[in-house]
Amino acid sequence: MIERGSVLDPVHLAGSIRHLFARHSLRNQDLPQPPCLFRAEPGHSLASRFEALWINTEYCGQILLASWLQSVRFALGASIAIHSETLQDIGGFKSLRKFVGEDYQLGARVAALGTKVKISTLPINSQLPINENWQASWKRQLRWSRTIRKQRPLGHAGLFFTFSTVWAGASLLCQPNRLWPMAAAVFGLRILVAASNSRVLGSPFWLKHLWRLPLVDCLACFVWICSYFGSSVEWAERRLHLGTGGRIIKTQHTHISTDDP
Repeated sequence: MIERGSVLDPVHLAGSIRHLFARHSLRNQDLPQPPCLFRAEPGHSLASRFEALWINTEYCGQILLASWLQSVRFALGASIAIHSETLQDIGGFKSLRKFVGEDYQLGARVAALGTKVKISTLPINSQLPINENWQASWKRQLRWSRTIRKQRPLGHAGLFFTFSTVWAGASLLCQPNRLWPMAAAVFGLRILVAASNSRVLGSPFWLKHLWRLPLVDCLACFVWICSYFGSSVEWAERRLHLGTGGRIIKTQHTHISTDDP
């Protein structure tokens, strides 16, 4: 399964098939259900470039950190490979249609069966909207953030500690003479993390991107803060009110087209 905008190449397809079938019987409890990392391909707008930089230098790093801290209990919508019998065991797609972030629900339910969920080491391309404006980008980022808050409230709260650029900048403003070495070290570490994440995804990280990193991190922190002020999101000309786990508890139609994947 792939989402709109994702490009699945033959190498990734072959790798997904190997994940599903190589060295495993079809009903083995260790049968992997591999979602994969994805690299964002920006459109022409500045908003799209900012969003792609955040995805390629920070978001996927958060995914890898979450998978390292605990067993993988989620999936990523860019691309998912799952055996048909496993899908039936969790109730099929019909059981997921009342949720935003159904990719997470799918992975969580597969893990609850005792079936191992793995993240594929073969990232794929995910094309962001070509001429996306700031409003559409904001709505998508806020939708993601609020959905994650409903799905993984503790993990979402823990993101507080990941906004190192913001906290280093704040400390530098408060006591620049004493704290500038720490702030410089934090900024340097952030650059290394960005370059490392980009390398994992096969996405080039150029020096021309450096000036955008602090701005991208500040915007990400602002989105995270705003995720706690409300439980509704906008998607496909609808305002969705979310309950526990990202369940849709109320739907209102809007008249604003967002061109949102």
